[in-house]
Amino acid sequence: TDLTKQYDEIIHVLQPSVEYTNPGTDNQSPVDYESLISAQKKLFAVGLPEETISVGLKQYLYEDMKLFFSQRLAQRYYPTRDYKLSELENEMEYTWDDWTFYNYALYSHEFSAIHAMISSVELEGEGYELSLGHSYKQYLKEAGNSVATNDINFEFEYNINQRVRLNGGFTHDIEETESKQWILGVGYFRDCWSVDVSVKQETRASSSGPEELRTFYLQLNFVPFGALGTGNAD
Repeated sequence: TDLTKQYDEIIHVLQPSVEYTNPGTDNQSPVDYESLISAQKKLFAVGLPEETISVGLKQYLYEDMKLFFSQRLAQRYYPTRDYKLSELENEMEYTWDDWTFYNYALYSHEFSAIHAMISSVELEGEGYELSLGHSYKQYLKEAGNSVATNDINFEFEYNINQRVRLNGGFTHDIEETESKQWILGVGYFRDCWSVDVSVKQETRASSSGPEELRTFYLQLNFVPFGALGTGNAD
């Protein structure tokens, strides 16, 4: 259902939801599924969805009929599991002038910790785009948590004129300080074709010390036929 309220020039929309999934019953005949060999099991899709209660909330804020804030919350409950609550999911996006702020997070009730999070700030102006982001993910277990991803990344795009565009980016691993990656490229556009050239360098941490890998890309695009590209690494 939708709940809408207006405050002067701002409109607030709420969309709460509750969903219940009942698995029902199944019947395996004339042979029980578990008695089949692995190759035979691949031929069948059996089993029913778990009994689930899903609760969600979405909200939107509009100013002069233009969306500037949105949020989505989702929580699932599994009555038949030992630990009944799934991870809490939260996603938000806020736009202010040329700026966009975004966050997505998964929170584990079982381990009282954030499982994954993605955050970014973007700035888009006339002829350019800038983006700064952070990605985080950890493996949650009773023996102790371990970080799988913890990166900061920066990307940009700049149009020199209507035909030439520069783009690039940089990614840095906070956990492995020696691990990083950067890419720099240029594109040239015509009416029915374009060409993109870029070079990427990746530094990886290893037992023998940092390892560097450089890659060169060349891509030709023909409208409306598609693209032809190649890459060379050293």
